Amino acid sequence: MKSVPQSFRFSWIHLWIFQLLLLLPAPASSQQFAANEFTVGATLQTFGWIDCEAIGNGPACNPVTVHSVYVPIPSFTYTRNLSPSVALEGTIQPTSDFVRTDGFDSGREALALGGIKSGWRGQRWGLYGKFQAGVASFSCAVSSYSGNTTSGYTENCSRLTDFAMEYGGVVEYHKTPRYAFRLDAGHLEIAEFDQIFSRYTDGAVMQYRAGGILQHADLRIGVTRSFGHLETATPDRAPARQNWDAGVTFALQPRI
Repeated sequence: MKSVPQSFRFSWIHLWIFQLLLLLPAPASSQQFAANEFTVGATLQTFGWIDCEAIGNGPACNPVTVHSVYVPIPSFTYTRNLSPSVALEGTIQPTSDFVRTDGFDSGREALALGGIKSGWRGQRWGLYGKFQAGVASFSCAVSSYSGNTTSGYTENCSRLTDFAMEYGGVVEYHKTPRYAFRLDAGHLEIAEFDQIFSRYTDGAVMQYRAGGILQHADLRIGVTRSFGHLETATPDRAPARQNWDAGVTFALQPRI
C-alpha cells in the first residue's frame, strides 16, 4: 500500500482546525460592523523549482528543489460580512514577478479565489479561519520551440490556468469602526496537470511538463476600509438549535 503524502495529511489537519474556529463562541459585547469591506495589501509568496546539483566534477547531478520568495506584490480582497463572525470573501492577485514553479519558466502568476471566513471578533481584535477556492493562471507556463538551424528557433509561450485552493488564518486589528489592519497566513495548493508541448512526426512525445500539486506559503498584510451603514450587533453566545445543516466541501486530491 502506498503511503499518503505528508503535505496531504497536513492539509486535512489545517482544515480540521478551521472547522474548530467555526465553533468558537461569538463575543457577548456589542460591536459595530459594516456589510462591505475592501482590503488593499501586499503579498509574500514562496515558490520553488527543480534544479540539478552537480556530483563532483562529472556530468551527473542530483535533482534538488530550490525555494525562493516573491518580492511584495499587490493583492485585493473584498469581504461581504454576513455577521461579525461570518463573511464571504474574494481575493485577486493580478500579477507577480516572472517566476519558475518547477524546471520550466512559468511567467507571471494571476490568482483569483473566493470562499468563506469565520471565527471570533472582539471590540478590537478578530481571529478567523478561512478557506477559498479558485484558479491560478501563469502567463508563460506552456512553452515550446519552433524553427530550424537555418532560420533559428523561436520560443512559443502561452498561458496555463489551474485549479487552486487556499486555507489558513486571519488576524485583524480594528483601529476604528471604519479602518483595520489585517494579516493573512495561508497555504496555497495548485493542481497542475501533465502538459505535452510538442511531438515528433511519429506522434511520440518530444517535450512535456509533468503535473503535480504545487505548494506555496502565502503571507498578506493589508489595510481594510469598511463601506456602508454601520450596524451594532450583540451576538448570542450559542446560536439557536436547527434541525438541518448544509455545507460544501472542496478538495484537491493528489495522485498517489
